[in-house]
This record gives sequence, C-alpha cells and structure tokens, in this order.
Amino acid sequence: MVCAGGTGRTGTVIACMAVLAGHPAAGAVAWARAHYRAHAVETPGQKRWVRRFPDLLD
Repeated sequence: MVCAGGTGRTGTVIACMAVLAGHPAAGAVAWARAHYRAHAVETPGQKRWVRRFPDLLD
C-alpha cells in the first residue's frame, strides 16, 4: 500500500472526531468520506477502530 498522506490515519482521526461530535460510529467512516476525502479510512483495521472507538470512551 502506498501512503496517500492525510488519507488513512488522518481520515480515521476525523471519523473518530465525528463520533465525539455525536455522529454514530456506524456511519462515521461514510461521514468522513463525504466531508473530508472519498478514500478516508483506508484499511479494515482503521474501520474497526472507528466502530470500536465509542467503547474506549467509557
């Protein structure tokens, strides 16, 4: 995989910030892709992290 600066890890953080702002985790990747970059959150592991992120806040 080639690094596409600001896509994978940055997209993951943006999706997690959307969760912190009240967006449901299940739709946070789609939100980041719609509002930041179309390919934000690149890997399956990054997608899992976003879905599990709310559990880390407890």
